[in-house]
Amino acid sequence: MSGRDIHVYAPSNLAPKSPLLISCHGMDQDPNYQQSNTHWEAVADTAGFVVVYPRGGTGMSTWDISGDKDTKWVVQIIEQMVKEGDADNNLDRLFVQI
Repeated sequence: MSGRDIHVYAPSNLAPKSPLLISCHGMDQDPNYQQSNTHWEAVADTAGFVVVYPRGGTGMSTWDISGDKDTKWVVQIIEQMVKEGDADNNLDRLFVQI
């Protein structure tokens, strides 16, 4: 993709075309912080979905709120997860947690 960090968690028993949750960190945080504080893995194991923790792209661990750079980045993530077969391309099964 664009060379930016993402952390992906997929349960070992994940069915193909599962729901996708994108969990975005807050200002001055990062994917590691978000992952260690949300604990989505426990829910994903039970409910059977993929979790992606992307990194904000402004250089200061924040999100591009005045442009579309990060919106495009999230779309790339969704497209990649669908292409790899882990996530469903049905937007009714996509969740973004900010």
